[in-house]
Amino acid sequence: MSESSSEARYVEVYAQIEALLLHQGVSLDLWGRGEARTLQDLVKEVLQGEATLDVDREGKIVRTALGVAIHVFYRDQDGAEYYLVEDRQEYKSGNVRRRGDITHMSIGEKRKTAELVQVAVERAFAEELQMRVSYDRCEPLPLRDIRTPSKAFPGIDTRYVTNMFRIVFTEGEYKPEGYIEVQEDKTTYFVWKRVEPT
Repeated sequence: MSESSSEARYVEVYAQIEALLLHQGVSLDLWGRGEARTLQDLVKEVLQGEATLDVDREGKIVRTALGVAIHVFYRDQDGAEYYLVEDRQEYKSGNVRRRGDITHMSIGEKRKTAELVQVAVERAFAEELQMRVSYDRCEPLPLRDIRTPSKAFPGIDTRYVTNMFRIVFTEGEYKPEGYIEVQEDKTTYFVWKRVEPT
């Protein structure tokens, strides 16, 4: 697709989404403020296949985002168990977003609508931990399908459909100091937390 035709496609999709939002009574006043993202962000997601938009039976706009989430564990020689958590994201702007919650997934990635689950899982390891890990080593967990009012796009709902997995790292994959993902706008730090026996 040429640059001019991709620009024309962007303008066309932007106009369609904006018209849909306004027709359904969604105010754009809060979009792009605080944690809310912009209409441009939503258009980009749709064009890149990272999300779809539908209208439910009640007339509510629903953004559907597919994803994969992987719980990563390690057991040392003494039987102690550790869980990998995303500790924090440090943005180039100076903002820091802290997580570190052991109930949260270790790593996760959006999945494009046409992307195979296996490909997304292996991409998650490659992008977030800079590791090659085979999908075949991951134990599937029940699918998570949650619909909630969107914080990113106020006035619409987001349905998250996430394929969940669990993996236990080998000694060779375990880095006691954790892992770092460097992106253009931020650096993400992953650390191990000991799982206390119950």
